[in-house]
Amino acid sequence: MKIFSRVAVPVFFFLGATVLTGCAKPSVVGKWNGSTPAPGGNAVQIAIEFKPDGSQTQTFSAMGQTLGSMQSTYSVADDKITETMTGASRNGQTVKLPGRTTTFSYKLDGDSLTLTDPNIPQPIVLTRAK
Repeated sequence: MKIFSRVAVPVFFFLGATVLTGCAKPSVVGKWNGSTPAPGGNAVQIAIEFKPDGSQTQTFSAMGQTLGSMQSTYSVADDKITETMTGASRNGQTVKLPGRTTTFSYKLDGDSLTLTDPNIPQPIVLTRAK
């Protein structure tokens, strides 16, 4: 019985720790870059930083010029990211849109993050910044 407890307990502990560590869902925390089509056929570059404290910043630019930025809080549950805007600016001017909430479906595959929303014609595909 003592041999069993000396061998089995550490093995079960190791297997349990391995399973728990292996099941950890990858995190969206970090910096992401991508682009999305805009009216007129131009592309808008998007840079998003999801911070560990649940806040995020987004910056939008086109043709080398910053168009605007947005600050919000976010939460992740299942396959959804919900963001609530806390502030925004466009061309250096504050835009009053705080409180607007948007929920995206997301898929995280390695260094690729795909966001989909029924109100957006095509998914936004972002790549983790290195």
